[in-house]
Amino acid sequence: MPNGQLDWSLLPKVSSFWILLLVTAVWLSVQVAYLQSDYGLITYADDLHCEAVIRKLKLDALAADLLKNPDKAHALDATALRKDLGLKRKSI
Repeated sequence: MPNGQLDWSLLPKVSSFWILLLVTAVWLSVQVAYLQSDYGLITYADDLHCEAVIRKLKLDALAADLLKNPDKAHALDATALRKDLGLKRKSI
């Protein structure tokens, strides 16, 4: 800075400028990669969505079990199943 004047044309000639630019580019790319992975997890931030997924998995497991052992279908208690799934009776 001769005479108190800032000369921007000297900035690309300094090696620390290029190192800083490289570190900034790497840092930004890492942050974008983490942000992309967060989009996959954001659907599970909603409690209702998680409960619905759990209920679906339980029903899928029950259906697979009933396909293997159809005799269990006669002994299946709907009230107990509804209570196990956390469903409440809706009043009309």
